[in-house]
Amino acid sequence: ARVDQLQRKRWQIGVVVAACIGLAFYLFLAFFRVMKDGLGQVSHHLEAMAHGDLSTRPTPHGRDETADLVRLLLQMQAALTDMVRQVRSASGGIVTASAEIADASADLSARTEQSAASLEQSASAMEEIGATIRHSASKTEQVTRLAAETASLAQQGEQVFGRVVQSMDGIRQSSSRISDITGV
Repeated sequence: ARVDQLQRKRWQIGVVVAACIGLAFYLFLAFFRVMKDGLGQVSHHLEAMAHGDLSTRPTPHGRDETADLVRLLLQMQAALTDMVRQVRSASGGIVTASAEIADASADLSARTEQSAASLEQSASAMEEIGATIRHSASKTEQVTRLAAETASLAQQGEQVFGRVVQSMDGIRQSSSRISDITGV
């Protein structure tokens, strides 16, 4: 009877240990899949951005570090898209300014033979060109500011990724401790 009771206890302990191992495996697998999917999505999005495609839209799931990283990527992408839009706008202004300069130059050479009124018109055209150049300089300052903001967002993304790595190390250590406990 005592042997049966000890065998039953041993069997019960074995079932509890197996259930704990199964639960630990399930939790590890679930965490692994969440991290793999989240980091895979981040990797895919970064690769697309590296190739100049700013149209991909990753979707953050949950409230963990990976979702925070995806949200930061979305913010960085929005900032980059705005910067590209402003650069395009500024370059259009430069093209316009260049065309205006070329037109003003042709006008100036044609008007050198005209009267003082023609000289006054040329001065007015040069004033417009100066305003266009000042406008272009203003746009360049905006682009520089956006680049600094993007660099700041990238640093924040790096910090979030560091926290993800620390969390993964913590889980690995916990898993190792569980393995040590279950191995006893």
